[in-house]
Amino acid sequence: GGLRYFHDKVGIESLTDFNLEALPIPLRQQTFDKITGRAVVAFKAQPDFMLYASYSTGFRSGYFQSISTARVAPNFPNVRPDSITNYEAGTKGRLFDGVLIYEAAIYFMDWKGIQQILRVPEGFNARINAGG
Repeated sequence: GGLRYFHDKVGIESLTDFNLEALPIPLRQQTFDKITGRAVVAFKAQPDFMLYASYSTGFRSGYFQSISTARVAPNFPNVRPDSITNYEAGTKGRLFDGVLIYEAAIYFMDWKGIQQILRVPEGFNARINAGG
């Protein structure tokens, strides 16, 4: 098993745009903290046969919209963090004195707040949080 600690500080600031015109986007910062983990259990029932199960969590920080998107759609929300929980169970083994080696697994991923790209009507890409 194991744990990971994330501390991610993101920011955005712009003084000019593509045409060197002033942009009213002062420095904005946000910090994301998260602890994620993983646990695996395995049972070697015979020398050539093993069963296992694992559980893990993941995290991706949120972030601000791009300067271009913020200029044409200033009220478009920033991207929130997304998260994932993974479940897996499987078996590994050898048959016929090692002539055939196999692995088989089933898994399920519960992904929430998926970060995706959306084309806004003004012609820029924006990032959004979709469903799960």
